[in-house]
Amino acid sequence: GIVALAPTLVFGAMVAAGRFQDERADREAVALGAARELNAHVDAELNGALSALSVLATSTAISEEDWPRARARVQGVLRDQPLWRDVFLTDAISHREVWSIQGEGRAPRVREHVLAFIEGNQLDRRIGNVGGRAPGCPCVVLHQPIVRNDQLRYVLSAEVSVDNIQAALNRAVQEPNVGGIVDRRGNFVARTISPQEMLGRPASTYLPDAIHRGSSGVYEGTTLEGLRNRTAFETSTFSGFSSHVAVPRSGLSILGAGSLG
Repeated sequence: GIVALAPTLVFGAMVAAGRFQDERADREAVALGAARELNAHVDAELNGALSALSVLATSTAISEEDWPRARARVQGVLRDQPLWRDVFLTDAISHREVWSIQGEGRAPRVREHVLAFIEGNQLDRRIGNVGGRAPGCPCVVLHQPIVRNDQLRYVLSAEVSVDNIQAALNRAVQEPNVGGIVDRRGNFVARTISPQEMLGRPASTYLPDAIHRGSSGVYEGTTLEGLRNRTAFETSTFSGFSSHVAVPRSGLSILGAGSLG
């Protein structure tokens, strides 16, 4: 009887395995779609902030190098930009800070992320990584180059809170599913697990390793908490930031039963 049932059992196992593969593929596709939607939201947020920063950089006060008036102009704009934690102008030649909204009465300083932007010869990469020193940071750092006579003369920068990005992640990835967004260095911009503690900190090595292998896909790894998972991800061609959404490792787990690294 066992021999007679063997073909039926094998066929049933093959059918179950096929269904499992199809279900996993479907779930991975859904997770990858969620990662793409997150990228679209993050790109829209950052593009809006860059546009506002670009308008500020073309103000008459800055073109005339009337710094008290330029600083006052920025202070007025900040009332309509509640996520902006600081705005500051840097001399691209001396690398010294000319003025800062948060730095009144403070000695000028050199900010590492601005220096990297100036010396990195990547003026088209106006979206920096997570950083900043203003209250409410780490933030996403944005830069607007100001050119005089075909030479980079100043850089207007803004440190922008990631609160809206975190809120978008929380809406897109509900418990028990988990997800995260990292900058180009692999540091967290947002995370569903311990977001305040993890902001600006490195993700597990599985995330940057996956990013280096391609712009999107699914990988398996272990989180900072020691949990195994499969994760769908996609990297934005606009910001270089990458969104990651967990997928199940087996048919016994629901989507996101693991955790994102």
